[in-house]
Formats: sequence, structure tokens, C-alpha cells
Amino acid sequence: MRTSIVNRIGLAAVAGCVAVGALAFAGCGGGSTSTTGASGASGASGSTPLSQSDFVSQANAACKEGNDKIEALTALPSNPDLNDLARITEQQIPIANEVYGKLSAITPPSDLQSDYDVYLANGKTQIGVAQQITGAAKSGDTSQLKALAQKLSAGNDQGDTEAKALGLDECAKNVSPQG
Repeated sequence: MRTSIVNRIGLAAVAGCVAVGALAFAGCGGGSTSTTGASGASGASGSTPLSQSDFVSQANAACKEGNDKIEALTALPSNPDLNDLARITEQQIPIANEVYGKLSAITPPSDLQSDYDVYLANGKTQIGVAQQITGAAKSGDTSQLKALAQKLSAGNDQGDTEAKALGLDECAKNVSPQG
């Protein structure tokens, strides 16, 4: 499907948003229920909260792993089409789900629990938006894509702010496929 120059510019903006942010959470559910770190296994199912340093270390490690996987993906072409956008988003969603699973298994210090819960909920929402972007790209719905890209961008900005407030600098990085 060929698009006009205006739609191509809009599509490039959508593609850029998805590639950079899709998942800012992975760098943006389901997944494992525990993770092992310096304090041993700790999960969200009532385990003992981690110390601040162990929490930050484990969460940043999970995000770094996801960021590295996203960066290893094949970059979007300079003039992406809807199929390219669907492909790159579909590749990033499982990575985001994996990171989400690892992060949700970490029990933060008690004083950070409510903020961490908000951060995780935002990440889960962002994964859902990315799934909607895939569907919109596959169906050729560029107006829905643009609306979803705005939603994704706003959620990514919020997630970055939340991650930084929690001390999760690696989780606040916006990475894109480089391969």
C-alpha cells in the first residue's frame, strides 16, 4: 500500500515512536514468578522485600537484558512501511513481556512498593498499546496508528519518569533496534 508524503512522514513518526519506545518498559504480561539476585529469590507473591541496592541492581539487570535484545533486532528501514512497523513491534512485544515478568517478580523495598506497582501497571498498559499498534499496522489503519503512537509516547514518557524516580536508570533508557 503506497501512502502520500504526508502519511509517510506520519508513519515515520509512528515507527520512530515504536522503535524507540516500544518498549521503553523493556527498556517495557506474563513471565517468571521469581528472580535470583544478591539476596536470593524474591518475588511479588509476598516474599521479603529487597534492599534498595539489590532492588535497583536486579531491576536494572532485567531492563539491560531487554534493552540489549531490542538493540540486537534489525533496524527499521529509513522509509518504513506498515509491514515493517508490524514486524518490529511484533519482535519487541515478547521481549517486553519477558522483562515485565522479571520485573514483576522482584519485591521492592516496602516504601517503594506502591510506586513500583504503578510503574508495572504502566508497563503492562504499554505492552497492550504495542499489541494494538501491531493490529492497526496489519490492517492498514494509519489514523488509529497515529493515535496509538501518541498514547504510546505519553505512556513511555510517564514510564521513564517513574523508572527514574525508582532509581531504575536502565529501565528509563529508550533504545531502538540497531542490527
